Amino acid sequence: MLVGVADLLAIVVVFLPDGWLGWAHEAVGLGTLPSGRIVGYLARSTSLLYGIHGAMLLVLASDVAHYRLLIRWYGRVIAVAGLLLVGVDIAESMPVWWTVFEGVAVVGIGVVILTLCHEGPSDAPRESDYQTR
Repeated sequence: MLVGVADLLAIVVVFLPDGWLGWAHEAVGLGTLPSGRIVGYLARSTSLLYGIHGAMLLVLASDVAHYRLLIRWYGRVIAVAGLLLVGVDIAESMPVWWTVFEGVAVVGIGVVILTLCHEGPSDAPRESDYQTR
């Protein structure tokens, strides 16, 4: 749920003025934000997708029993994505703190999800699960 809320907050970036995006880019030590339409587009559209992702995570967290199979799938996918992000961060010479905060943390989140959402005896399908009303 915490990751869902954090990702949902990314929606704010969609509406930030260009100057604020540039300030944030410099504040995290990445230097001057390059100019050009594609830069603003990527920053805002990626933030929008993060926000949608956060909303989806909140829906999944609202009924873990119902979404258990999807949550376990998500845990596996996000752990693999975290490993890929580590590779991307290294290839793009991102700062070490960035790689740890992004890639390594995402792997950890995937592992935590899988650990907390392990299959238990209550996960076995019941006859009532297949009855129509």
